[in-house]
Amino acid sequence: LERYLIHHNKVEPGWLGRTFVPQIKDIIMELFQGCRDAIQLRYGCFQLLGVDILLTEDLTPILMEVNGSPALHAVSGMLENLKAELMKEVFDLVFWAHNCDGKSDPMSRSPRPVSTAP
Repeated sequence: LERYLIHHNKVEPGWLGRTFVPQIKDIIMELFQGCRDAIQLRYGCFQLLGVDILLTEDLTPILMEVNGSPALHAVSGMLENLKAELMKEVFDLVFWAHNCDGKSDPMSRSPRPVSTAP
């Protein structure tokens, strides 16, 4: 995304990590804060959600929808590679979140850096 936008003179290098990723994190945090009373926590379990974000012409991200059962099948080699990397990152995050000492809140620790590689 960043390479495309740089190529079309829409952003400067570093925009993805400096601007876009924090905006997406804010959207996701608002989403979960808004429905936290409806979330059923089950130790040792997780649910993969598909979050669809629309990027407006002025590069404002807008939450479109949340899918409780996102499709994981791939219809092309590019999607297969993308979804394989996504699943690797999901499991990295799950293992990170459940690797705590039992005394501290795993969400108070910082996860590994978000990949901004193409």
